[in-house]
Formats: sequence, C-alpha cells, structure tokens
Amino acid sequence: MKILWVSSAAIGPASRILELPYGGSSGTWIQSEFERLKGSDNVQMSFLCPIRPEGGQKYITKQTEEGVAYGICYSPFITYGKELPEAVKTLIEDIIKKIDPDIIHIWGTESSFSAGVATLANEYNKVIFIQGLIGIHQRYISPHYVREKKYWGRVSPIAKLKNAIKRYYFRKQIPLEQKAISATGNIITDNALTKAYCLSFCPQTRFFQHFLAPNFAYYESKWDYDKCEKYSVFTIFTLDKSKGLAQLLKAIKIAKQTIPDIKLVVPGPFNLGSNNTINPQNCTSFEKWVYNYIKENNLVENVEFCGRLSVEEMVAHYRRANCFVSPSCMEVHSTSVRESMAIGTPTIASMCGSMIELIKQRENGYIYRFEEEEMLAYYLLQILESPSLAKKIGTAARDSMKKLTDDENDSSILDIYNSILGNR
Repeated sequence: MKILWVSSAAIGPASRILELPYGGSSGTWIQSEFERLKGSDNVQMSFLCPIRPEGGQKYITKQTEEGVAYGICYSPFITYGKELPEAVKTLIEDIIKKIDPDIIHIWGTESSFSAGVATLANEYNKVIFIQGLIGIHQRYISPHYVREKKYWGRVSPIAKLKNAIKRYYFRKQIPLEQKAISATGNIITDNALTKAYCLSFCPQTRFFQHFLAPNFAYYESKWDYDKCEKYSVFTIFTLDKSKGLAQLLKAIKIAKQTIPDIKLVVPGPFNLGSNNTINPQNCTSFEKWVYNYIKENNLVENVEFCGRLSVEEMVAHYRRANCFVSPSCMEVHSTSVRESMAIGTPTIASMCGSMIELIKQRENGYIYRFEEEEMLAYYLLQILESPSLAKKIGTAARDSMKKLTDDENDSSILDIYNSILGNR
C-alpha cells in the first residue's frame, strides 16, 4: 500500500528525511503513529509538507529508509485563513500524481496547506485525522478571556494591529476547514466533540475510531511520588492566552497562601532573559501580561520557564512534577494530558474537548471550569497536600490510559486505510 502523509510542517519522519530541525514536543503523535505503522508489510511511505523557500527551488525531495519526503517551498507570513496560490495547488497535484498513493492521510485542518490539500486531487482516497478544530477554537481567542486588564500594560498599536490581523485570518480559516472536511468525508477521531462539530455542517461524514495514543516513551516511564519534587506543578506548552496560563497563575497565587514553596514549571518558546524569566523589553503583549502578573503578585520565585523540550525532557518533567495541569480553554485531544496520564502523574484539566472522556472526576484526575481559578487552586491543594490521594489518582490515570490504548474496539491506522479502500 502506498501511503502519503500530509502535515502543515516538517514533523516527525518528514523532518528527519528532509534533514530539517523540528524543536519542541508538539507533533509527537505523528511519530507515535509512524512507529506503529512502519513495521507493517508492503507499506510504502511518502510525506508532503510546506517548508521555507530554499535557493529559488519550488520543492525539495529526499529519501531514506523511512520513506520519501517532499518539501514544498511555501512559507507565508500567516499560515491560515487564505486559499493556496494556484501555482502551489498545481505543484501539489503534480507531486501527488507522481507519488500515486493509494490513500492520502492529512494530519489536521488548521493550516491553509493541509486544508488545501484535502480539496485537491479528488481522484484519490483521503482521510483526515482531526487535530484542532478552528471553528470551535476561534470562539476563545478574544483578549477578554484574560479578565485582569491592568497587567497588559501599554500594548503598542503595532502589536494590536498584528493581533487583530491574526484573529481575522483565524476566523477566515473556518470555511476552509469545513470545506476540507466536507470534501474528504472520512475523519479519524477518538472523541465526541469532533463528531459533533463535523456533523453540524456535514451530516454524511464517515468516522473511524482510533485512539490518539502518546509516544511510547510516556508508557515506558512511571511517575513515583517518592521521587517527585514536592509541591511542583508542570503545565502545557503555551504561548497564548487561550492555553490558560493566566488562569493557572491566578490559581498558583491562591495556593501559595497555603503552600509558600509551590513551584510552577512552564514549557514553551518564551522570550526569556539571561535569568530564564520573561524579557519585558522583547516580548509579546501576552508575555508582558504574564511578566507583570508574576512580578506584581510576588510569584517570581514560584514560576520557572524551561523553554522548548524534547520528548525525553518532557518525560523527565512529568516524572519530576507533583501534579500536572492543563488549563487550556480549548483542546480537542490534549496530547499533554494523555502523556501525563500515561506516565501516571496526577492530572488536573479544564473541562473542554475530550477531557470528560479521558478523566473521571476524583477517580483518575480532576476537571474544573476554565474560568474558575478558585476550583483549580482547590484541586491543586488537594493533590499537593495528600500523598495518598496523589498516588491513587496517578495510578488510576496510568491504568485508564493503558486501557484506552489497548481497547480491542479501536481500529489501527492500517485497518482504517483498508476499510476506506474497501479491502475489508
């Protein structure tokens, strides 16, 4: 079977084949699925993604034992909300015809590139593995989701304009996303939110159940209360307000009244100074809010920024933490929650996306409403102050994640391909 994977950036095997760097832990789901698939018989893998223009070339292609990768030299300033240029569409279709795949697997619809490919080369079978849902996510990008406006400080007119432009194009991606889903008709998912959204505008959508499991590395490691750093809290990779860092900081402030030594560890490519704190002279408007809030609420010693992390570094941080929090206002899958639970780190998550399908309240974790930082602080204190509860929650989380991963009713990616192709 000839399989073509399409992604919005050079991620996982595509980055290795094209010899392009890919920093951070985001996108490890592609590598996990590749590991599960590459041992299959009679499978030929190809990869297609956009890359930064290189030497006037239209695209580059390289091959290794992992497969063949094509990097289209297309890197617009804003990667969503605009139709692909006709020249790029033609090039994509030419490359697809050259590969002549049995099936095209598109990872997500959040970018113009991935959504655009879904509407091209309609003579080929296609399936989309939903990652994020722009149509839902755009409801939560307003700056009003950070209530305490005084910490914004002075936001320059240029920064305001940039943010307004990004919000405009983010909303423009919605019809492109819906067009892609409607054109493809085949959706891989493991949660009800994705089904509900797709069916709202495309009632004939076909769904294929497949649990998005974390990288194997997270199952191979195990959280141990006796070896964790007491009162330490790890959180999700974050850069904008929709990921809930503002809410988490407010909860940390509340919890500090009871646990003065509480420590929050924040991953992400923040603009940091020499002492690993946000550089207020060179940062985004949201980073400025975070900087001001930390400083004015005496949290400097309680918050640590750790930058981009590899999978191995993420594993180490999950194991080191006393608790993990996903405070985002919008997540479809929340890979980080799945990673944390697979390791067995006691986990708290805001009630969004598939969280209610992963977490059973007070059994294998805690769920709270995004805007209720008081409840988040309350659950943090329950876990941080009770070793027996932390152990119980952590063990149940790990067991439940293993059960979901090993579910006999779950179809493998190859099974789904065969079903679409009518082979079974």
